[in-house]
Amino acid sequence: MNPAAPAAPVAKRLNFFERYLSLWVLACMVVGVALGKLLPEATAALSKLEFGRGSQVNIPIAILIWLMIFPMMLKVDFGSLAASPAGRRDSSSPCS
Repeated sequence: MNPAAPAAPVAKRLNFFERYLSLWVLACMVVGVALGKLLPEATAALSKLEFGRGSQVNIPIAILIWLMIFPMMLKVDFGSLAASPAGRRDSSSPCS
């Protein structure tokens, strides 16, 4: 074996959540339909929360879509957040 030969690239394996994303989406859809069938009053109350009468813009849906898209707009890397030690302060930071 030649020590100067470059190492073969290692394929990045998807994490558990990413690997089963289709199943998570399906599970959320099933839970949502089940809650709609089991709690019709809650569904009716949520459907009445609109920006204006007849606007067909539902406030809870708008908030949830915003919460889903906002981290992508900020390009938040949640993996690096989980890996960072909690409570660590950088002495060179002006906010410390």
